[in-house]
Amino acid sequence: MKTYSITLILFCLVVCLNSCGRWDLEPPVVKSLPEVYTTGVNVITDSSALSGGSIASDGGAAVTARGICFGKSPNPTTDDTVITDKSIAKDYFSIQLSKLEQNTTYYLRAFATNSEGTGYGNNVQFTTSVKSSLSVVITWPASNITSSSVSSGVEVTSDGGELILYMGICWSRNPNPTVSDNKTMIISPLYSDVCSITNLTAATTYYIRAYATNSKGTSYGNQVMFTTLSK
Repeated sequence: MKTYSITLILFCLVVCLNSCGRWDLEPPVVKSLPEVYTTGVNVITDSSALSGGSIASDGGAAVTARGICFGKSPNPTTDDTVITDKSIAKDYFSIQLSKLEQNTTYYLRAFATNSEGTGYGNNVQFTTSVKSSLSVVITWPASNITSSSVSSGVEVTSDGGELILYMGICWSRNPNPTVSDNKTMIISPLYSDVCSITNLTAATTYYIRAYATNSKGTSYGNQVMFTTLSK
């Protein structure tokens, strides 16, 4: 009986030691915040931009939300403006930011949230462009009027945020001439220049307007009227 008791005790000891060894080999999983990276910002316009993020680690817990947070101060959080991602991509996402202010500096970070909290990516800074529009143009007064020629000029006071492609003077015997009528053209504009118009008819009233064209279209200056001299 004594031998049986000792054997039973030894057996229980072995089982206990083996169990403890298995517990040591399988420690409990330690959860943490997700690890996130913010991708660069591109396709920047006066009111929108494209960015996103990638999740390097879920922190040992399922990610329940992810997206972009942004604002006008560095290191924005989910307390600032947030756009969440609803795509099915596993580790990365891309988000379009819209309704931004023109010529404004913004800061953004990707984020991901699990049961432990929210992890943020690196801080990225970008500036929206100036909103483009038609240029603003002034027509210079008519001068050096003869029976067949006249001088005037074009002055661009605003390019509308876009490169001026060409400019000049357009004229007609009817009011409010356009580039569909007669025109001079300056291909490499200097934002102001003198234009000479020739081959006019003597003793005739003409109307002239300066014009300038950028990628948004053609704008016109004030109208100037003059009458050529008699021969």
